[in-house]
Amino acid sequence: MVAVTPGANFSNGMPRFRRNSPRELPRVPTFRLRRLEVDDHELASDLLSHQGEMPSGDAITAGLAETANTWRSLAIAWHLILAAPLVAFLAGCRLSTRLIAVIAIALVLCVSALSWVSGNPFNGIVFGALAITLARATVRSPGAAAQIESLGRALPGAALVVFGWTYPHFVSTDSWTEYAYAAPLGLIPCPTLSVVVGLTMLVHATWTSAWTLPLIVVAFAYGIVGLFALHVALDVVLVAGALVLAAVTMRESGRFPSASHLWRVSHREGEAP
Repeated sequence: MVAVTPGANFSNGMPRFRRNSPRELPRVPTFRLRRLEVDDHELASDLLSHQGEMPSGDAITAGLAETANTWRSLAIAWHLILAAPLVAFLAGCRLSTRLIAVIAIALVLCVSALSWVSGNPFNGIVFGALAITLARATVRSPGAAAQIESLGRALPGAALVVFGWTYPHFVSTDSWTEYAYAAPLGLIPCPTLSVVVGLTMLVHATWTSAWTLPLIVVAFAYGIVGLFALHVALDVVLVAGALVLAAVTMRESGRFPSASHLWRVSHREGEAP
């Protein structure tokens, strides 16, 4: 590197040069200058650079958007993977409940892996632990042929599956039709939890409390965080789904009587002399 010496003498119209020594090289600032207009990629980079600190809500939201758009091809693949057994199941094919459980666990595990990649170790730990818990519950429960649940459970379950399937947030798109196949299913927490909770309510299987209770807790917690901390109003659907699954689980365990049971009891009491 050469530089013109201040006050250099010019002879014959040509300047006299000297070489800079290493100590005379200009120092480059080590901090990163941020533009006034910060995009999602920069906020996601901030999330990666502050892994030991609690990131802000904006940084978390930007990280989720970065994941949803960077891994869009993986989301499309998950839609195809989930569509195949669902179409076969609705067409009357006999599927094992273990197959449904394995797909649900794989979705949760994929969210954990992408959380680690995107620099969100908290989500990575939570979803990794949830995947392990659901896998243990699956191994310990007997397998059976999957069947559609009663209408009272199947309708909210189907609604949650559709909601998670078409989750219209975080994805940058020019057409709303892309949500039908490119929503961040299997990439980020809330749409994935919506589908898993929906499958749990839609498919009649030997779901034990070891499966439903951890799922309810995680789904409710992430729905609340998304609703109030990240200001994603759509996540109220996940909160409602977790509460419905909790009510169904309590009723089936005998801790929460059904409405029909309460009506029969009150009717008998009204007829008593």
